[in-house]
Amino acid sequence: AGKRNFNIECGNDGTGIVDVQIYDGTNTQKIDSVGTIPTGSFSLITVTVTGTTLKIYINGVLDKTGTITATLAGGDNQDKFAVGNNSAPSIGAKAIIDDCAVFNRLLTVTEISNLYQGFPGGGAILALM
Repeated sequence: AGKRNFNIECGNDGTGIVDVQIYDGTNTQKIDSVGTIPTGSFSLITVTVTGTTLKIYINGVLDKTGTITATLAGGDNQDKFAVGNNSAPSIGAKAIIDDCAVFNRLLTVTEISNLYQGFPGGGAILALM
């Protein structure tokens, strides 16, 4: 089996959709946002996972709730953590990543909203160009 991955991709296909992919070493599960990220401005993308529930927030607002069937358990067969990196240069959106944060606990809806409101100009972390 291959290495386990948890990917958050934004706008890779030109649609502005947030695409969360989970690969458990055998199977890939994909959960796409309903909404899209606007081009030319910063957006805050937040993904939370608790148990088998995955939630995608765009600019502090819940956009999609999905059920994870792939296993995210740790182990020795993990890929390295990377931000804005892909081994295939032809894959990826033209974007600027400003701030990135990884939390060791589940953020509340209020905390996610406050993160979005707290960024200068109401902007946030990712700008699609």
